[in-house]
Amino acid sequence: MKRPVAAALVAGGILAASVSTADAATFLVNYETTYTYSATSDTAPPPSDCPPNCFPVDVFGVSQETLVSFSFTIDTNAPGAVFMPKTAGGGWEKDLYGFDMAALSDFSVTFGTETFTKDDIGIRIPEGGYEADVWFDAPLTDGASPNTWMVLYNGSGGGIAFGLGTGGNPDYLASRSAVFEQIDPFNSRWALSNQMNVSVSAIPAPVPIPAALPLLLSALGFFGFMGWRRKRTAAA
Repeated sequence: MKRPVAAALVAGGILAASVSTADAATFLVNYETTYTYSATSDTAPPPSDCPPNCFPVDVFGVSQETLVSFSFTIDTNAPGAVFMPKTAGGGWEKDLYGFDMAALSDFSVTFGTETFTKDDIGIRIPEGGYEADVWFDAPLTDGASPNTWMVLYNGSGGGIAFGLGTGGNPDYLASRSAVFEQIDPFNSRWALSNQMNVSVSAIPAPVPIPAALPLLLSALGFFGFMGWRRKRTAAA
């Protein structure tokens, strides 16, 4: 009896070892960007004296070069996933992959005095008939580094734009980012970043326990007990 039980346990171990990140549908998406200068709506380009004075105005209390990093998990099998081919119109240069905020978890971004959650995400519509809360210009796979388009707004009159171009739809998915704080209806303070690093890591799916495994373990315990009992009887 020992050999079949041992063989079954070894087979179960081999089955568990065969699961890889290629089977994953959930991913950890990590962002890191450095805000290197600030401006107002009237002076959107970098200040003329930058450096050294790259933050002539503070944004949410930040008045110096600032590194911001955050991450969230995304379930690519969650309802609301959208695929938009580049041929859909609008001059997009790549196919786009969109997801609903319901697919996101562990989401929180802090800049200075402000913290944004996934409830602050605003829907993006790259082309009529296609809408999602966050867009990527490549499929999410382990080791990928896609550009992103996602905008957060909060009740304080401010927000963060991940993916910021200089004009035209294709530029929205770019490796740039900006934080804006509204001063009045006609003016805002901005903190801008010219480089945003995005990295994707697969989260392996949990390995299911084979339905027969509990029975095998029970049988192993039973035969062990019977063997112990026979030895005890023989010794008596």
